[in-house]
Amino acid sequence: VAQAITFGEFERVTAKVMLGMKGKRFVTMSSDDHEYMNDLLGEYNYLMKAPQSKVIDGKEYKIVYFGSFAEMKSRLQLDQHFEPQTDENIIGVLFSVEGAHAFGCGQLNTMPEDHAEELRQLNDLSHPNTAKLLKTIRENIRRTKNLGNGAHSPFFVTFSHHFWNQLCGHAMSLAGIMHVFFNQERGMASGMTELGKEVLKELLDKTNGRRILIDVKHMSVEGRFWFYEFLKETYWTKGDHVPILASHMGVTGEGQSENRSLRHYDMDEEYEKSGWFNPWDINLSDEEILIIHQSRGLIGLNMDQRILSGARLVDSMTRISKGIDDIGTSVLYKSIWAEPILANIMHIVKTVMAGDVPDKQYAWQMIVIGSDLDGMVNALDAYCHAGDYRVMKDILLQKMIMRAQVEPLLRGLDLEEMLNGVFYKNGLRFLERNY
Repeated sequence: VAQAITFGEFERVTAKVMLGMKGKRFVTMSSDDHEYMNDLLGEYNYLMKAPQSKVIDGKEYKIVYFGSFAEMKSRLQLDQHFEPQTDENIIGVLFSVEGAHAFGCGQLNTMPEDHAEELRQLNDLSHPNTAKLLKTIRENIRRTKNLGNGAHSPFFVTFSHHFWNQLCGHAMSLAGIMHVFFNQERGMASGMTELGKEVLKELLDKTNGRRILIDVKHMSVEGRFWFYEFLKETYWTKGDHVPILASHMGVTGEGQSENRSLRHYDMDEEYEKSGWFNPWDINLSDEEILIIHQSRGLIGLNMDQRILSGARLVDSMTRISKGIDDIGTSVLYKSIWAEPILANIMHIVKTVMAGDVPDKQYAWQMIVIGSDLDGMVNALDAYCHAGDYRVMKDILLQKMIMRAQVEPLLRGLDLEEMLNGVFYKNGLRFLERNY
């Protein structure tokens, strides 16, 4: 978001108001010499000094920063079914970074005004500016991998974010009036730069600290497909099966990926015509679902209603919900707003089951919740915070039991166990293999 305030005084003032930045923080974030790595380290140091417990509904919860799955398994006393046996109330935390700009790129002091000249430099690793920038980024990545003596090295990095980071283009993520406030055009929908390729290798490298996995959320379609081919050629063919993470996304409901961000001015209108799913290329096509399945990766479902749903579905849910009086206790209300979650789950499973792929049952193990509730999201109306998720799971179970009467893919399954997977066990299984 810091990069959004680099396009002029109007954008600066708007960002200050919308993001609630005050005083020194705003001045620092919007300065020409601001270093994003300082933000990363500042966030980390804040957490290390923050209270390590929190009282919720009269219960004290310990906040534990886990450095490995083995440590997590021991502290939570996970049994063979990934069920915690500890009597402690624990909030477990793993570190991640959203946006590789955090390592010191995509800044005012690293970007030439002329974008064409910038690209020329970024695709020439011998250029002095690019060589200097790569050296800085490598140093910052190694520093990050050594946080907590390596125990707090991030599990994954979301390689792109809302704005150009000089490494890889981004998909359009801001809708409607947000186009006016925040200009995403620079670098949008473009592919990987040569600088970005080197940075990606540095993150995946295991000789400079623990491997940091790559999250494809926010990456452009061109960048994502370069990454998929890179993994196949560089790692998978050599027996190193690096998984693909899509940490907080939805599905397009369409077979092939299309780089829609290239015509981003039409995308709001295109969304208004959409039905069940959001067709924007910030979401996953069917072919990407199959690639992630092949990698034994994970898809985290974003609980933002626009990402998870098409316009007609959102309009329908909103219209029907207005006739419900007691939304706090209404099962109908909660069932209505659970529909896009179930639709995304079922589309992923159906896509894998219809594909020419082995281990089709992994379709149920590749889906998790990637709520993004800490982001700029418009959450599903009935599920606005994590405290709603127990009810969400119960509602989804009832919907799936009913759906099984007409949906062959749901018959004969332990549906409660499938949902236990989506809500927590699939994530733990993935950590067991990769953390």
